[in-house]
Amino acid sequence: MGSYLNQSKNSRRMTGVFTGLDRRERISDGAWSDMLNMTAAKYPCAASRNRRATQLFTEDVTVDGVTETRRASGEYQILDADILNGELNIIEVKIQKDAVFSPYYIRFRNGSGATQYVKGGYITNNLLTSGIGAFKKWGILHSGRDIFIYPGLFHTDYERDKDEAEKKLYSVKESAGGSSEWNKISMSPVDEDGAAVSVTSSASAPVNPVNGAYWYDTVSKGMYRYSAASSEWTACPTGYMKITCESKLNPSYKTFANLKEGDAVDVFVTDGTNAVVSSHIVHSVSGDGNGIVITGYIDGITDITEIDITRKAPFLQHACSWRNRIWGCCYGEHDGEFLNEIYGSALGDMSNFFKYEGTAADSYTVSVGTGGRFTGIAQLEDSVVFFKDDRYYVLTGGEPPFSLNEYSGAGIQDGSAKSAVVINGYVYYKSYGGIMRMSPDSRPVRVSDALGTDKWEDAIAGTDGERYIVSMKRIGSSERELFVYDTLTGLWTQEENPFVSPPAAILRYRNNAFAIGSVPADSVEQVGTTTAAGIYTPVIQYFDGENVNRLAVTNLGGWSSEAATAESTVEWHADTGVMGLEDPNHKFIKQIQIRGRLGSNARIGIEISYDGHSEDREQLYTEENELIGTFNAVYAPPVRCDNFRLHFSGVGEVVIFSITVTTEEANDCVQR
Repeated sequence: MGSYLNQSKNSRRMTGVFTGLDRRERISDGAWSDMLNMTAAKYPCAASRNRRATQLFTEDVTVDGVTETRRASGEYQILDADILNGELNIIEVKIQKDAVFSPYYIRFRNGSGATQYVKGGYITNNLLTSGIGAFKKWGILHSGRDIFIYPGLFHTDYERDKDEAEKKLYSVKESAGGSSEWNKISMSPVDEDGAAVSVTSSASAPVNPVNGAYWYDTVSKGMYRYSAASSEWTACPTGYMKITCESKLNPSYKTFANLKEGDAVDVFVTDGTNAVVSSHIVHSVSGDGNGIVITGYIDGITDITEIDITRKAPFLQHACSWRNRIWGCCYGEHDGEFLNEIYGSALGDMSNFFKYEGTAADSYTVSVGTGGRFTGIAQLEDSVVFFKDDRYYVLTGGEPPFSLNEYSGAGIQDGSAKSAVVINGYVYYKSYGGIMRMSPDSRPVRVSDALGTDKWEDAIAGTDGERYIVSMKRIGSSERELFVYDTLTGLWTQEENPFVSPPAAILRYRNNAFAIGSVPADSVEQVGTTTAAGIYTPVIQYFDGENVNRLAVTNLGGWSSEAATAESTVEWHADTGVMGLEDPNHKFIKQIQIRGRLGSNARIGIEISYDGHSEDREQLYTEENELIGTFNAVYAPPVRCDNFRLHFSGVGEVVIFSITVTTEEANDCVQR
């Protein structure tokens, strides 16, 4: 019997499809166990992300008659932002260190296209500690041609102000009235046209009435009018009361100017002894603002000593726009009342949330039975979804009565309301268990398994139309991370945090996403521009800045006179998982070949580590191009190993086409 040595056998395995970030323990050869500033935009290749572009707010602003240079003052901190008709609307607070109260402002464009500030009110300091954190829960959104701010509940009214030089900001909760000590108050019945009428108030019909006489039945609480032709009292759809209230101290003051036709109001009126509280609809407001006509009849009050007319407003912790209504929700104690409710405004009227006339335009309110705070909201196809952390409510229907169904399942994590983003008919959001995807007709599905077992909170997300871009804070630390989920390929990538971190909002404009927020003024020089003393400077950062000049950024409200400045280059890195485990028997790595392309003035470095010793890396290959060109790195490792990891790093544009690994079986002695 003889023996011989068998010939070595080579096998080749090429990885040409790269599947993004995967932080799990065992991953495929095309996945990356760690990365920064990579993108899935060039799938199936792996590639570095595009450069970003940054733009500072430089426009001078005039507030309360004082003009300030935005760059020099730098005291305005953005809380939230929204885009309407290609124009950027923001809500921000002006921080004043030593003031007892700090004003907050809504910044938007007026009818002539100029920047406009409106003071919304004041915030109690100390804003630099707990105050500003609570105020960051405020939001801004648009409905039709108007904007809406919550929970302070302010709104613009395009129809009301379309002929005015400037838009105005109106409060949803509005009270008007006065006392006889300082106002001239009168109240009398009128007809639909506002002409005075005489009304008899009694339990039985008046005797010998004249044609057209009015009678208020104190038993049935109904209004009737007498017809001589039929000799009958006919029920009126409603009565009308005219109320005037003119200030003695300030005759130019317009008592009811902020109320409007169609408003649902509660009226309190007293003569000092008797008081009446009733609900009505505003029929008309006089041109001078001192008179108002309401529907219904108020009986039993003669000499008025005090009157108050209030358009009520709910407290909306989360809000969205759907089918020409504003929708919101609230859980907890507010104004001495415990609430667990969902609200919808009247159709086409974001200032009325308690208007009930039995029509399709009515407001909507419903209490839900399951406890726990609301954590977010989303408008999804033909429904609105209201989230708690462990359940959600789906509201459907075109008009009252709407249909509301409750489901148990992964809701939005508390504190991550801004993570809810709708992309191509799905809503993506951060739950306690990870990033979820939900369609109108399906339960939530987790799509973030590739991110591993780490936990995050305080998620803020946006989209460019295809990618879900989410900034999250790692639980137990102040560290934030930015992840991107490509909804077309299902791949995750990781990018460095935007210059604005955390962002006040991540918005979409012309299929480009941008982060908007405020950064400390002494950090602004990082983007090439210095600033004078101040606290915060508002900044926009586009995630894709390669073609930023094509975006016509002046349409974004025209907040800046400067062009957006793109990054000079991008630093990136990516680590493979353990490679070589697919062949478990006697073998060694004979050759590694990497093909790719480098952009102009780009650099790549490739390092290798062996058999689980990822901290001991050897240089494998380096390449630097002045011009765009391909590279072909071929390397024979000097160390025989069973498995290895590759670490890629570089600067500038890189595209990796493939990684090919050639292995050779070890020689065996075969008996014959």
